[in-house]
Amino acid sequence: MMAKPSPIPTGSTMPSVRPARLIAGLAMLASLLAPLPASADAARDMAKAAYDLPFLLDTVAGGPTVDQAGRARTAADFADDLVVVGLVTTHCPSLCVMRALDLAAVAKALPDGVRAHLRLVAISVDPADRPADLAGFADGLHLDAARWTLLATDAGQAARIRDAIGRQVHRAGDDGAEPSTNLFLFDRRGRLMQSFGGRALDRARLARDLVALDAFDAAASSPHP
Repeated sequence: MMAKPSPIPTGSTMPSVRPARLIAGLAMLASLLAPLPASADAARDMAKAAYDLPFLLDTVAGGPTVDQAGRARTAADFADDLVVVGLVTTHCPSLCVMRALDLAAVAKALPDGVRAHLRLVAISVDPADRPADLAGFADGLHLDAARWTLLATDAGQAARIRDAIGRQVHRAGDDGAEPSTNLFLFDRRGRLMQSFGGRALDRARLARDLVALDAFDAAASSPHP
């Protein structure tokens, strides 16, 4: 039985972690969690997915992907941000909603300085989801438009993302399959630093990792004497 998560930190005190060791370990763990490729091309694609935010955001046939407001979006829009990426469909009956509410709760509980650098991205893997559908999904859950970006995909991009990140893993009766519940945490340079799997999100762990990664990125970007 999974241990009950500890409460999400709500103050500004930094946890007692060693960010450099944590980040190195998380990057290695993420590579180990990736599914085995079926071909050399798939292996290259998954390497990009693991360490490159543009792989997820910048490859739609005929132009850049668009968000819930119909605006063109690329990875450059998230420069210098901590980014948590997950998959969604607007007809997802339960898990997508649960993940979105979990992430909203984590963001709300973060220290102000960390929350200011956090962006939450939900990529639809149903090509039938259009910007208006994504906007309705976000509005129905009262997601903060300043923090949340929901992205539409075409059929090719949706298939590529499912292959690289995780195929649909849960079937929910007549409502169809729900997308993978995996979440991916990228640092301010667009590199994957951690992945979170399982149906129940460990909010406390995600919050601690965000605080530690923010501190690590801040230290790495500071001028050295």
